[in-house]
Amino acid sequence: MWLDGEWTWRGRKWWWNPGRWLVPVAGAKYSPWCTVRAPDGTLYFAPAAWRDAKGAELDEPKALAVALVDSGVVVDPSGDMERTMVTTPK
Repeated sequence: MWLDGEWTWRGRKWWWNPGRWLVPVAGAKYSPWCTVRAPDGTLYFAPAAWRDAKGAELDEPKALAVALVDSGVVVDPSGDMERTMVTTPK
């Protein structure tokens, strides 16, 4: 299956995890990352995860092939430029 690239929070920075082809574990389910903003403005982040039938988290299946990407620049809400980093799947 193709898994789209996604942003993931690592410590104090967002990192881009590129799209990849993989073979999912039989019976495993994938839940994509999401963010939710609370009424007070706090942003909550839930990373993507693979889970078994009982809901226990699994390691991501090994990638068969990974999309080619380059690091780049992102402009934050304040108008400041931030370099992005590219990671490879686990």
